[in-house]
Amino acid sequence: MNEHKIITMLGFASKSRNIVSGETGCRIALEKRKAKLLIIAEDATTSTKDFFGKISVQQGTPLIYFGTKIELGRSIGKSPRSTIVICDSGMADSIIKILKCEPQSK
Repeated sequence: MNEHKIITMLGFASKSRNIVSGETGCRIALEKRKAKLLIIAEDATTSTKDFFGKISVQQGTPLIYFGTKIELGRSIGKSPRSTIVICDSGMADSIIKILKCEPQSK
């Protein structure tokens, strides 16, 4: 259920143009400190996870691993994406709040 809420929030963020997707765009958004939340697909490559993990720690940007590349891309109406940045703090806080309510065991 919470997974559906997050996908819906990503769709809203995309429609309101508060999302940057793709590795290059996300890297630029992180470097310019516009990123409020970084989402990396669970099936992203290890190098992508390591690279963006380091940048998010350096910039102090929250990072979550969520869904697959196909699910992330589909949720924002694009082709498969490994990384998504949320640029709106309200949307980012909402997604983080939804994740904190999610039970830890699956």
